[in-house]
This record gives sequence, structure tokens and C-alpha cells, in this order.
Amino acid sequence: MSFVSDRSVYVVHDSGVSGYPREAPFHPGVRYPEYPFVEVSAAPNAAYDMVRRLFRDMDLDRDHFGQSSWNPLGKFIRPGHRVLVKPNLVADHNWGEAQGNRDTDSLVTHASVIRAVTDYVQKALQGRGEMIVGDCPVQGTDWQALLRMTGLDKVGEFYRSRGVSLQLRDFRLVTARIDRRGILSVSSQNAAGRYVEADLATDSLLMPIMADAARFGVTDYHVRNMRRVHSLRRNAYLMFREAFEADCVINLPKLKFHMKAGMTGALKNLVGLNGHKDYLPHFRMGIDEYPPTSNVLFKLFIALQHLQWRSGSLVARRALGLLMSALRRGFGRDQEVSSQGGWFGNDTLWRTILDINRAFFYFDLATERLGDEPRRESLIVMDAIVAGDGESPLAPSRRPAHSLLGGLNPVAVDAAGASLLRLDISRLKQITGALGLARLPLAEFSLADVGVHEGGRSRGFHEWESGGPSYPAVPSVGWRGHVERA
Repeated sequence: MSFVSDRSVYVVHDSGVSGYPREAPFHPGVRYPEYPFVEVSAAPNAAYDMVRRLFRDMDLDRDHFGQSSWNPLGKFIRPGHRVLVKPNLVADHNWGEAQGNRDTDSLVTHASVIRAVTDYVQKALQGRGEMIVGDCPVQGTDWQALLRMTGLDKVGEFYRSRGVSLQLRDFRLVTARIDRRGILSVSSQNAAGRYVEADLATDSLLMPIMADAARFGVTDYHVRNMRRVHSLRRNAYLMFREAFEADCVINLPKLKFHMKAGMTGALKNLVGLNGHKDYLPHFRMGIDEYPPTSNVLFKLFIALQHLQWRSGSLVARRALGLLMSALRRGFGRDQEVSSQGGWFGNDTLWRTILDINRAFFYFDLATERLGDEPRRESLIVMDAIVAGDGESPLAPSRRPAHSLLGGLNPVAVDAAGASLLRLDISRLKQITGALGLARLPLAEFSLADVGVHEGGRSRGFHEWESGGPSYPAVPSVGWRGHVERA
């Protein structure tokens, strides 16, 4: 069964689990019969337990559960395969530190969840094959600091000491040096040959708003390249080549609110396969960039911000930054937070998110075009043990949701994640826009067709939405009062 027709979401929910183990490399607290190593932790590891329960509940290799031969990912992975594991590793620190928010459990897919999944990948590979764990964090992120913060450096060291090949890969084509006034410098990091320009051409979901293509923007970047890759004939995304060439892709999103898209989950997580941010329209300058306002100082601030993004001079960037700092006294912080597409009226980013997903699932490397049938699929394990609230994805606050979610269809899994945060799915365009697409559909069903399996029960989606567990999110200021479900 392909992900298009798969209609099942699996939820492991444990209200007693509201955090993660702290001791990297996150060994399980129990030596399970199928565990491929000997090291265990003296402390419990609930995240590992929940991943194991999720695979069991998904009926993966059901006949061998409880035996040393249990190989749940053997359905997707064979010895010798190349496996790409894609967590959400957005940044090396919580961007809300200045306001006293240092939480990172809500920021990234926790490494204890990643470790449990990669153990089962290793079980399936039987020592023959390749494991890649990687992401494209925001441009100012220090990759090594990110590995230390998450504990993935210790996971990698443990695997290497046991003769297991694990590559921890930074997918960014470029990195940037950033301070509070914006990007100071950009430098090339990776060889361009590792990327594919996946051109959706006129199949792009940006086409209905292409009259505004000259206004497509993304924070901190000149519009020059955006105009080159998005037009009436061309809509290209710079995708990490291994995403197309891998034998198996495992999507490990973190469930969080998202100030520009409403929510980040399985669909949004695949945007991290794009190697350069300036291929990604996030908003349209002056159209859906910020909520309507009559504040002249704020509008001047935005105009100076655009000049700063276009400037190639460090001196000019700093001077514009000083002027913008002075203008901030004329409007509230909430107004700035909801700029750059950070509000419910953003009608651009959801199109980019679904374009990236269509490129991943349907793009044919041989013909360099979208095919009529899916070329690949992914297994999804969503980390919602601790979800993210507020000014997420970069400055989230903790929202324990005590859950892991699994499935094959990203639209169905994201809908269940939205329900878990008590969000109004009808206000989330990345979900509603994916349902019933006439061409190259991501989902050939309505949400009423989705079955949710949780706690030994199987329920229709709307029954689970009304009666299942939920932990009401506190949205970003640009969405507050608009997207919450009553």
C-alpha cells in the first residue's frame, strides 16, 4: 500500500511521560530481546519504550515481536540499503533566550527518539548499508554546537565504537554569520553536486499567485535568486540528492506550532531537505508579509528591512540595523513578531511546503520532472512527547503532549498532530490544501477516511479528534485567536 492510499495513523500516548532521558547516547533502560547491542542505561528510557511500542502497534513484523529476531523496519529496509533519517534539527539554541526561554526539548526532535529509531534501522541493515542522519538547520546554526546540544555527537561516537556507520550530515549549501541586526556574511559550505534542482514548472502550487512572483521573499535574503528560480515557467527547489537516491527515508518531525505556517510536522519537516533558503518563498512582500496596519513607523521599518536584505555592504547593513532599532520604539514587539509572514493571513508558505513534498514524493531524477505516480515514500515517527508552543519553530515553549505518532501519509499524521494540539484543521492550509489535489495528489481521501489507532482502540478521525487526548497549544501572536479549536 502506498502512502497515498494509506489511511492509518498510530498514536502511543502516555500521560506519565513528559520529558526525555538526559544521558547521551540514550541507551534503553531494558535489554529487549531484539536489542542489537549490550549496553543499557541504569535509568528508564521512556522515549525508547514508546518508539518500540509504536512499531509494535503498527503491526511491523508482528509474528516475531518479543523475540530476538523481531525486525520491525525490515518491511522498509534491507541489508545494503542507504537509509536517510530526517529529524527536525532547526537550531543549536532556543531563540527565545533573551526572554528567558532556554528550553530545547520543544525545539528539536529529541536525540533519544532518533537513537531508538536508528537502532532499529541498524537491526534491519544487519551491519551492511549506510545510515545518514541529517537536516538543514537555519543558516546561523553552528552544526557542531547543535550536535553537542542534542547529544547526537555521543550517539555517533557510540555507533563508531561498535563498528556501525552513521553519518551526521549538515544539508545546508551555505551557512551564515548572523547577529541581532541580520545576516553579516554568507559562506559556501557544501559542493553543489550533492543537490538537485527539482523543477515543478507549472505544476507548482505557487502558480495561482504567480502574478506576485516579484514579491516572493524570505527573511534575510536578497530576492535576486528567488526571482531566478520562481517564475511562470520555472519553480525549482534545491533538494539534497540523497533524499532522492535513498532506499528508505524516515521522517522524524517535532510537533510544534509554526508562526508562519500554523504548525510544523511531517509535511513541514521535509522542507529541511532543501539546501538553500532563498529557493523557498515564505511570504509576499507587502501582500501577506504582515497583518494590515496603519502604523507608519512599522511600514518604514519593513522598508528598511528590505533594503538591508538586498545590501551587499556590511557597513550599510549595520547602519540600517541601527535605524531599525530606533524605529522599534514606535511599535510593539508583537507587531514585529507577526511580520515576515508570521500570521494567519500568510497564503504563500503552505504552497512552498506542499511543493517540497510533491518534489520529494514524485520527482523523477531520470526525466527531471514530476511523475504521475509516487517515486518514493517515507515512514513517519513524530516526536510529540514534548511539543512546541508560542513563537515556534525557533523560540518554542514547552507543551508536553506525551505522545509519539506514526504512519506513512504525512497529511494524515499532521492532521492527528494538529488535533493533539487542539488546532482547527480547517485553518491550516498546508493540510486543507493537500486534500483532494486534482493533479499528483498527496492525499486521495478526506479526513473522515483516516483511522487513528491509539490505546488499543481504532477510531475514525473525527471521533478521535473529539474524544482523544489533546493539549491545547498557545499559538504565536500572529495566529492567536484564529487557529485554536473550541
